[in-house]
Amino acid sequence: MALENMENSAYLIKQARMVLSKLERISADSVWAHRSSGQRGAILRLLEKIENGAPPSGAPVSERKHDLMRLDELVKSSYLLLEKAAQEYYKPSRK
Repeated sequence: MALENMENSAYLIKQARMVLSKLERISADSVWAHRSSGQRGAILRLLEKIENGAPPSGAPVSERKHDLMRLDELVKSSYLLLEKAAQEYYKPSRK
């Protein structure tokens, strides 16, 4: 995803918020619950940094771009985590 303009970054932030709500819903009984908790924490910290903190003076402008690229990676890996949790949930029980 090219993150050069504000429209793309706004869309990415919206996607991150949506994936956060989905990660919250992974059952505590799932083997993916612990991993999803860490993923949620990483996304929340990065969103807070992006939304509340302008780069300090003297910091490179590319820092925000780096944060957005990292957020994009976290969102993509969250979708994979959600897919794995769904596969576990819908796996036929063996008897």
